[in-house]
Amino acid sequence: MQDRDPELLKRQILRDTGFGCSQYRDSYLKRRLAIRMSANNAESYRDYAVILKGRP
Repeated sequence: MQDRDPELLKRQILRDTGFGCSQYRDSYLKRRLAIRMSANNAESYRDYAVILKGRP
């Protein structure tokens, strides 16, 4: 997993939903994303980004 992948995912979330994640600490976001990734069987931030892209 690359360090910049969480940033790319945050930008994708902002672009696709209008929800900005910048007010949250990185440790909080990484923890929440890890939970969502686990629930969706995503092994990386990139995998999770692909899953999110496929959902309306």
